Amino acid sequence: VLFFLHLAGVDTIGHREGALSMQYGRGVHFVDGVLKQIMEMTDRDHIDTGFIFTSDHGFSNGKSHGGRSPQETQCPFV
Repeated sequence: VLFFLHLAGVDTIGHREGALSMQYGRGVHFVDGVLKQIMEMTDRDHIDTGFIFTSDHGFSNGKSHGGRSPQETQCPFV
């Protein structure tokens, strides 16, 4: 089973409101809930599933990306 999710809403909120905004926090919390539901479903249905998490880019607290700061150039891979 392979799930590929592109959760662009949090990216959009980050660019519009900034990484430290309440709206961004709400978006991240929402995505966490979606991922929790998927994990619970795969556990409940005994589906062997691995998860890889990454992002396309980081962004600065100034709502931008494309610069050279660590916040803009580093992205997680979990």
